[in-house]
Amino acid sequence: MPNKDLGPKTVQQAIEGMTLSIDPNEAKDLDATIQFTVSGEDGGNYYLTIANGK
Repeated sequence: MPNKDLGPKTVQQAIEGMTLSIDPNEAKDLDATIQFTVSGEDGGNYYLTIANGK
């Protein structure tokens, strides 16, 4: 039976985990900031910045 507790436990962990899915070669020319507006527990504005493939 799969362990369902392996995922992120907070909004911040979820957003930081998104960086693991970025291919640096595909994102090398990308310069973007993505804003997430989250409500509820741990709510607030979170930002994911992608620049120079990172």
